[in-house]
Amino acid sequence: MITIDRISDKRTLDDFINYPYELYRNEKYWVPPLRVSEKNRFDSVKNPFYKNFDVNFHLAKNGSRKVGRIASIYDKRSGKGYFGYLQAVDDQDIFDTLLSQIEIDLRKHEIKEIIGPVSPSINYEMGVLTKGFEYSPFLMMPYNYKYYDRNIKRSGFTKIKDFHAYCANRQEIRQPHKIQRVAKSISRKLNLTLRNPDMNNFHSEIRKIEGIYNDAMSGHWGFVPMDSEEFGQLAKDLKNIIDPKMIVIAEIDDEPVGFIMCLPDYNEIFKKIRNGRLFPSGLIKLLWYKRRIKGLRVATLGVKNKYQPLGIGSVLYNRAITNMLRSSYEHVEFSWIMEDNYKVRKIAELIGAKITKTYRLYGKMM
Repeated sequence: MITIDRISDKRTLDDFINYPYELYRNEKYWVPPLRVSEKNRFDSVKNPFYKNFDVNFHLAKNGSRKVGRIASIYDKRSGKGYFGYLQAVDDQDIFDTLLSQIEIDLRKHEIKEIIGPVSPSINYEMGVLTKGFEYSPFLMMPYNYKYYDRNIKRSGFTKIKDFHAYCANRQEIRQPHKIQRVAKSISRKLNLTLRNPDMNNFHSEIRKIEGIYNDAMSGHWGFVPMDSEEFGQLAKDLKNIIDPKMIVIAEIDDEPVGFIMCLPDYNEIFKKIRNGRLFPSGLIKLLWYKRRIKGLRVATLGVKNKYQPLGIGSVLYNRAITNMLRSSYEHVEFSWIMEDNYKVRKIAELIGAKITKTYRLYGKMM
């Protein structure tokens, strides 16, 4: 008999956090997150995300055996409802039971539609992998078994939107003369300057990037705004793993108008730490391999709304690729890109990247 336990204390939260390590124990392409990071992510006291969201975590059991987990997520600002952190064995009854629990949780908020998976919002990890199971995910991207898409749809959810990951290795990357010429022309015409962040003034730089991000994304499908505290926490979490030369800020007359952030693929290291624990040997691996990372993820590109028609995004892409080719990185992933964002998809394709993975979001009307 399948039962659903609501997470109510540290012991059951540990069970919720630990479940994916059990589920994917023998899956070579899954990348175990660091357990210390997971504990911080689910700390409702310290993590500012939970100020604006009501989140209920649930663990499914068959007898005493853990067989799945899920969370209902309600945005108190927008009134929208989501599900996230879905993990389960290949059993339709378990998927049905977990997703039905989300409907029970969110029904009291009188929402019109449930969207997911987002973990915990579209600003972090989102989607179900539907193509590219033969590759490990890049940093902050999900991985799951093939049956997720089938079972979620059988539970009454339908596709809302697909998102693609484009990838290219150093030998495949092209910088067409046309793109470089246009980038130079735009920079000259707009008096556009490009620079890397000043890590000695990290807090000030984060505030500038935050302003760009929330402005740039405000018109995008599914965008969930981040307040200063949440954005600052995310930046703090990333500070120790970013490569400053792979973050580029665009300014016009000293006004920050756009940025691109590329992250070293630390999943190359985390994959070697199979239990997710830094001690006793995980920390040694982290320190040893951090300067040997070969992958780079183009994670975020943002240009303020009023400047978006001016081609600044192309300029930032061109500079990021130039900086990559001057470094020791061997391959790059552009992820994620919405299936209907043809402008950005075209840029990725012009650079020489091809779709390697596809992720899917689902919805269900209440």
